[in-house]
Amino acid sequence: FSLNSPGMSVQWHPFETGKLLIAQKSGVISMYNSVNYSPILSLDCCAAPLLSADWCHANSMLVTAAVFSDVVQFDLSRPSLPTDRFSEHMEGCKLVRFSRSTDAYVASVGKPGSTLKVTQQKMRRTIMSIPKKIIGGGASWHLRIPYLAVGNDRDIDLYKISL
Repeated sequence: FSLNSPGMSVQWHPFETGKLLIAQKSGVISMYNSVNYSPILSLDCCAAPLLSADWCHANSMLVTAAVFSDVVQFDLSRPSLPTDRFSEHMEGCKLVRFSRSTDAYVASVGKPGSTLKVTQQKMRRTIMSIPKKIIGGGASWHLRIPYLAVGNDRDIDLYKISL
């Protein structure tokens, strides 16, 4: 695949083999057929830089992205413009992950020195905010239970989220 700007996230479709989501730093998210390399759909976040994107496992019609200080969401049933955009980290959002068990919760991490937040999307309510300095790696939700693992400098933090 040839890109117009740096690739920031790559995600396989949770259920359809061969569908690949590629998020570019320019704010464009594209879906491709990996068998014949043909484009399926492109989404424009209308801002940059895009630093992270994720495909919802609980509802594969939803895509979210960390763009500048915003969390941007798309509903692929009406993909022309973002369906939701809200500021989560004023100094910049660098990582975003949907809960694997439900489409209601999104975890986001701000740029170094910021916080880890878990937000209930429909209510736009922050249900957890950890002001710990998150320096490193990534974040991953457990597939079935509400546990979130977050990589940090030389440790992994585990959080049980009350759903």
